[in-house]
Amino acid sequence: MTLCFKPDQIVSLNKSLTGDAHLLVHPKRLEGALGRPMHTFDGYTPYPTVHARAGALLHGLLSAHPFLDGNKRTAWLASVMYLDLHGIVLQDVPALEAEAFVLGVVENKFDERAAGLWFVRKTTDHASRHGTRKYGPRW
Repeated sequence: MTLCFKPDQIVSLNKSLTGDAHLLVHPKRLEGALGRPMHTFDGYTPYPTVHARAGALLHGLLSAHPFLDGNKRTAWLASVMYLDLHGIVLQDVPALEAEAFVLGVVENKFDERAAGLWFVRKTTDHASRHGTRKYGPRW
């Protein structure tokens, strides 16, 4: 299975966010969530754009809930980092807006496709930001 990140990368991210509270409780769910954006079916790619794959990653990590603590923060930052790795930078999004968006995904107000479209509206490419990296709010 092709993954968008290695599991140990996301485990390290979660650990950096939660410190002593860090605990991976569902490793297989984590692996499944990291594979979801890269899935294909009979040659069809359900997530053909970077934005769509970031939305699938966010939705997958939030649905999988692989960690004891910090799942929302980890999913948010992993998705934003995925965009950044592909040359797309999150615009300045107020912390409350980002939090409401992530909670909306958790509460099924946004599916993975809607999350991908949210990222389209809130991102720009590196060139127009002069190469700055901004991972957005950390709540």
